[in-house]
Amino acid sequence: MDDLKKSAEKLDGIVLSIQRKIRARLHNELSQGIITIPQFHVLTYLLDQGEAIMVELARFLQVSASAITSIVDNLVKMGMVKRHFSLEDRRIVLVSLTRKGKDIITRIRREFRELLENILEKFTPKEREKFLELSEKMERLL
Repeated sequence: MDDLKKSAEKLDGIVLSIQRKIRARLHNELSQGIITIPQFHVLTYLLDQGEAIMVELARFLQVSASAITSIVDNLVKMGMVKRHFSLEDRRIVLVSLTRKGKDIITRIRREFRELLENILEKFTPKEREKFLELSEKMERLL
């Protein structure tokens, strides 16, 4: 096996291991399976953007219209998001966070950031800089 294949195989194992270990260390609705990864991404998007139309959410998650409808329907049933009509155009349905949804996604993100801080503090400043640089490069390439 050549070096590139070995590196890809090793990275695959590392990424999967990191995901498992993060899930094991977090104690929230995401790690407990109460909300799914796609639902987490919708909640995060809405926290950052305030509100969105379904097409925006589907584009962000790279899923079909029917898939985003199902994801949002489940979040509505859980009381985490609400649908409402645009004031400018009543044909447009907007999705936004409820207080419950905002509280949950804020707590999940805070817990995750605290975990990352605990890990990153074990890196030297130079290691942190290099790690972030390489992580940003990987994100751009994806």
